[in-house]
Amino acid sequence: MRAPANLPRKAGIEQYEGIIETDRWFGPLLTNFRITRTDIPIEFDPNYPLIQVQPLPREALDEPGLNNYELVPDPSGLRPEDWDDYYDTVVRPNVQENRPRGQYAAAARKRRKAEDGG
Repeated sequence: MRAPANLPRKAGIEQYEGIIETDRWFGPLLTNFRITRTDIPIEFDPNYPLIQVQPLPREALDEPGLNNYELVPDPSGLRPEDWDDYYDTVVRPNVQENRPRGQYAAAARKRRKAEDGG
């Protein structure tokens, strides 16, 4: 559980994030806030999202998954294919004259569909 993504934070409070193992927990979803300002009223709009629940596969939280990464202490340690990926992800989209909106999301959906065999 976390604050809603891509929405401005509410003034005066910060929401704590947490992971709930729903295959082991059956109960209400509660959230905690830290009050950061006491000189203004904090109002909650019933038509504005308060929390976002984001499912994660259990494998993402397992020790092998969390520890499967590699650190590169400085850019000279990056391989040529790392630089190619950097160019494709960061540079190329920002030098295109007519960059379509949602280009990254559309490519991600195509990759997912291809991986699923569709």
